[in-house]
Amino acid sequence: MEFPELGHHCHVASCQQLDFLPLTCQYCSLTHCKDHSQPDDHQCQRKPIAPQGSDESNFKYACSLEGCTATELVPVLCESCSRNYCLQHRHPPDHACTSLLPQPPTKEELAHQKVEQIASALPSKPRKKAGHKDPRLAAKVQLMKLKLKAVRCGAQNMLEEDRCYLLVLLPLQHRTSRSLAVCISTQWSVGKALDAITDVAKVANTNNQSSEGRILQLYRHHDGSLLPPASLVRDLLQSGRLCNGETVILERTIRNMDTLTNLLEYSSS
Repeated sequence: MEFPELGHHCHVASCQQLDFLPLTCQYCSLTHCKDHSQPDDHQCQRKPIAPQGSDESNFKYACSLEGCTATELVPVLCESCSRNYCLQHRHPPDHACTSLLPQPPTKEELAHQKVEQIASALPSKPRKKAGHKDPRLAAKVQLMKLKLKAVRCGAQNMLEEDRCYLLVLLPLQHRTSRSLAVCISTQWSVGKALDAITDVAKVANTNNQSSEGRILQLYRHHDGSLLPPASLVRDLLQSGRLCNGETVILERTIRNMDTLTNLLEYSSS
């Protein structure tokens, strides 16, 4: 397989070898392979000729840096630009070697820049506010755990399709425990479910004894919305106002208080 865009052919007519690291003659500026890189090897036409009658062994090699008149008895070639220099200017930084100049970006770098330009032009997705996770997803993750440890309220022979699992965060003043996993029936009203939960959680329930003051009510933990006591659990599930496996809060509040605001004070641990 050939790579025509890589390397150069040696300028020696009898060679023409494709070299991926060609060397440039300091005199004729033509590229050659390693075997013909020296001026004598390719019979360079621009190599300085020693004066007639002089000893060729005393020929000196001039420095290629403009303005420098120093010479050397042996060629001192730069490995990067292949030009001859004196000992003082033999290192690339000393003669402003072309290899030190900024190189054009590679194809990979150009492709990377293009991808970044396209990505920056795309509209960014709005970030979700912290603390506002999808309650349906959180409930699905929690549901499997609740099924393993939930306390069944009411009838023990409850049908599987009628079961609703909840993690109940108990009132802040309840010192026995902070939370309880329960299983209630979807056929119940929220009020009946509340009575069953208070029975198994050993929370004093005086809702039916007083029409004034604070009463126990159930709220959704993710947004603090009230679960109406008269609503059926199955209706709340069907409408999306409650999820199977969700976390709810049991707390004493003013009757018909629609929203619970101090949600950060409640924890299951």
